[in-house]
Amino acid sequence: MREADEENKHPELSGSYQGPGTMPDNVSDLLTRAQLDNARDVYKLIESRSELNPYQDRELAVKIVNRLVDYHDTIISKQIEEGNASSVVNWAIDLQRLKLAVELLESVDLSDD
Repeated sequence: MREADEENKHPELSGSYQGPGTMPDNVSDLLTRAQLDNARDVYKLIESRSELNPYQDRELAVKIVNRLVDYHDTIISKQIEEGNASSVVNWAIDLQRLKLAVELLESVDLSDD
């Protein structure tokens, strides 16, 4: 397999994936793995959540997950262009999971009623 193929291979298809045990242990690890811009600033913002109301917390969570949606969209497009059909399926499954997560977050009722 070419090096580029291995780099964009879905984690569940690579030999390094060990299941849930390899998931990040905390928000900081998640942000680092996702390679978000200014991950430290985002982490500080989350830690200082007393400055945020529940609506802002939800918006922050949605934005973070949407970054992962965009990342998966990009990888899927590259995999399609390169003809890596077997990898596309797994990336697409995770993409749908992420989109569902956004829908669930957005559907949470934060009213005091």
